[in-house]
Amino acid sequence: MNKLLTIILAIAITATAYSIEKYDNVSINQKDKIDYTSPKLEVETISKNKNNSTQKLNDVQPLVRFERFYFMHYSRSNPIDWDPSTNAIGIAINERQFLPGAFDGSKLYMLRTTDMGGTWDSVHVYRNPDIGPFYPSLAFSNPTKSTNIEDLSYVMYAPQTTEKTNGVWANGSGGVFAIYDKTIGTDPEPINQDAPDSGFPPDAQNWGSMLLNTNEVTNTVFGYGTLDPVTANDQYGYYGYWGFNFEDQSIVGNIPKEWWANKFRDPGGKTQSWNGPMSVTYDDQGTLFAGVNNRHFENAEPRLLGISKSTDGGDNWTSFELMPELTLNSILDNHPGYTAVGIMNPYSGNAMFSRGTNKVSYIAGVIISGTDLPTLAYLTEFKYDNGVFSLTEIAELESSGPFVTLEHSSTTADTNSWAIRYQASTYGNNFQVAKTVDGDKVVLMYIDAVKGKTIPLDPPVQVYLDVRDPLTNEIVEQQDMLDTILQYDIFSVVYDMNTGKWGDSVNITNDESVETLFNIPNVIPDVENVPILTYTTTETSYRLNKFNFPQPIKDMLISWATVLNFTDSMDATSAQGPLNSVKNELDFNVEFGNVSPNPAVNTDMVEISFSVEKLSTVSLSLYDNMGNRVSTILNNSLTPANNNNTLNANISNLSTGTYYFQLSVNGVTFTKKMVIVK
Repeated sequence: MNKLLTIILAIAITATAYSIEKYDNVSINQKDKIDYTSPKLEVETISKNKNNSTQKLNDVQPLVRFERFYFMHYSRSNPIDWDPSTNAIGIAINERQFLPGAFDGSKLYMLRTTDMGGTWDSVHVYRNPDIGPFYPSLAFSNPTKSTNIEDLSYVMYAPQTTEKTNGVWANGSGGVFAIYDKTIGTDPEPINQDAPDSGFPPDAQNWGSMLLNTNEVTNTVFGYGTLDPVTANDQYGYYGYWGFNFEDQSIVGNIPKEWWANKFRDPGGKTQSWNGPMSVTYDDQGTLFAGVNNRHFENAEPRLLGISKSTDGGDNWTSFELMPELTLNSILDNHPGYTAVGIMNPYSGNAMFSRGTNKVSYIAGVIISGTDLPTLAYLTEFKYDNGVFSLTEIAELESSGPFVTLEHSSTTADTNSWAIRYQASTYGNNFQVAKTVDGDKVVLMYIDAVKGKTIPLDPPVQVYLDVRDPLTNEIVEQQDMLDTILQYDIFSVVYDMNTGKWGDSVNITNDESVETLFNIPNVIPDVENVPILTYTTTETSYRLNKFNFPQPIKDMLISWATVLNFTDSMDATSAQGPLNSVKNELDFNVEFGNVSPNPAVNTDMVEISFSVEKLSTVSLSLYDNMGNRVSTILNNSLTPANNNNTLNANISNLSTGTYYFQLSVNGVTFTKKMVIVK
């Protein structure tokens, strides 16, 4: 293996992603990545006969060709949705267009099909010669379950990434919301809005990138994401919520005080933040749950999952309820010799779904290390069940996500040369979840390296890449020759809502190409028919064919011409290659009761109860806020099934503070928080 590949392997599993890391502040100005002087956008005629993908995807359709990849790669969005009643699939498209003497600007439209890609129509959404909306997200709403496509309402949102002033394009602000409901009119109603209309933190904020979803219980389309500071003197790291209720046509645009930047660790500068992206879902009562994997103000180390809830449609939110550090550390119990644990790729996208009333799951990568032991990473489910946190290992990860290639800035103005920049994808493993329409299954898809597989490059390619200087610990750019790369594929794993268990993780593409990005809807027909968008570079790219690059380098290129591909029938259960799954789950229910009294004010004893459905080995311990065990209440006791076990814990020798009861059932842990006041 060449030296560079060894470096890349190390970066892929470690350097991008510790919650125990010390240097992961990130600069926020992603908009600088956009080249406003690039050629005008080109649109490729829809063709069912042309296949630009080397992936093993059934009946891939290349839909649209973009001269520049404005479409996705620098901003989080979910551009695809599916409505079960009309069988409509919509794909949100942004396009910069030039019509001589008529129009020079950007537009939003929707490609739509009701026969799973057999035929498509184009639905106009928004067009403005002076505003350039990009990175659109789309969400349908159909509360009456009508089969008439005209009854299908939707919201499309895109940040105003560019704005034209005096004929010159520059960075824009705010976002474009386009709302369609036939009771409003025949055309979508556009709303240009710079900022949320409530919240008003001390730092001025504009709408930024946003994901959309539909709350079927309340008939509301909601959006969420990280906001953009208005000036360099305004702090980065705020989150915002937006919602539109189709019943009363009311809009909520909110910067909840509980989500302000001062609720999280101080990054030491206005243009930096430790905060990762937010995920939001809802349960069967319509309650909204927001999850972040951050360094919180009250517990700056390490990163911990925080859950904030809203029961009134996003107007008011609770403070973040933090997962105990003990829960995160419990993963080490399954790996003897490993002593450090953290969150992998904290700034890439994570995923979240509901498992019932007041029960949600948050998907993230967890990384562990130990002296003289190989660093390991795991696809992990953090569970929140009525205030109780626990975790489950789903599968081992080989990397923190794919690398991508771009044209290096040194050659963008030189038509006779092209240098390659090699960098980690901003999406990381690109975790995405979708529920089946019957509610019985959840599909989790992600991108990972294939264990033991590499792709040779012929000829080798000189690349620029960022590495950490071992002496100064600073990130520096260096050049090296790349003759081998990792093979990255799309993997999937299915969660059964009835049994509460994950299936095996399977490689569903398994080919000698590099997958860099995909999107799936929030709801899918079934696990064997998943609509999916993938993205590939076309060899007709401007200038690209002048240079003798190996095909894998072209496959990974995100800064030039790109084709958007659609597949209607990806089978999330069809394994094209094996991946070792981690089985550390219970096939029965555990009830972990509340601590009483809690808070424990001037008392020496507290009660806590639990029950298990099957004969189990159970331990119960009490830990302080630093993770030190202060008491063992039950030690490896064989516990009968269906007994309500109530135990007393003596806390007379403990001082005022926060403590955690940890219940271990056959090696699976559950945690309860207790506050002592004396």
